[in-house]
Amino acid sequence: RAGASKADARWYEDAELLRFVRARPNIVEAEVLFYEAMAWREGRRQLWGANPTEGSYGADYDAFLAGTKPAPDWFAFLSKNLPQTLYGSDRFGVPIMYSHVGRTDLLGCEREVGFENLQRFGIMMNDSFLDKVRLRNKGQSDVVHGGVVVVDFEGVGVRHLREAGVFNRLAVVAKILHPERQRKCFIINAPSSFAALWRLLQPFIDPRTAARIHIIRASQSNALVFDELGAENVPTFLGGSFEGLRQPEGSLVPVGAFKEV
Repeated sequence: RAGASKADARWYEDAELLRFVRARPNIVEAEVLFYEAMAWREGRRQLWGANPTEGSYGADYDAFLAGTKPAPDWFAFLSKNLPQTLYGSDRFGVPIMYSHVGRTDLLGCEREVGFENLQRFGIMMNDSFLDKVRLRNKGQSDVVHGGVVVVDFEGVGVRHLREAGVFNRLAVVAKILHPERQRKCFIINAPSSFAALWRLLQPFIDPRTAARIHIIRASQSNALVFDELGAENVPTFLGGSFEGLRQPEGSLVPVGAFKEV
């Protein structure tokens, strides 16, 4: 910790360090992952010319969404065209993430604003989540690390296979910067083919990771989601009573759409 820069000091706090320790089988690998994350953040701080609050881009994410700080055009564009967001809170008092993969056009978003901005948007959202977890953990005897992620596969089709490359590139950095981000993941409205594929792949996935993922087919109820979150934290369009999240419209991003912002 003695080598921590003032800009990154918050990431050296015990609860943050524990995320990296939990993400790796031993302390040596955890340390390697942590310093890789710090080096990545330092490199992007210089590239983006940004001055994150205590090393986190979460404050800017919140301010851009709230309109208390002018948002860059690429951020406004992705906020409108990328159907994933933080909303409400789970039983531990931290935000829930909802991502509608079936109505996402990752390739279109990348084409319009570039991969760097697409990646930056995701990092800002995850930093915002960790900021809120950090605030929640202060003064508490129990420490929360990850949150609940609801991934909606309604509308997933063949075209989404072409987006796997973009998703994997985003995931690589997310695993470095935000280990233990996910406590539970519910993949809802999953096609039967995906559920079958998951059964084949599950034995090859790390048991701790696999245990957090719950596949719910389109023909099944979302009872597991309701049991975890409660009806008051499930959006109305999924059968719950939470009214603060609108169902994404979802459509392919037209070529040249970003120029119209």
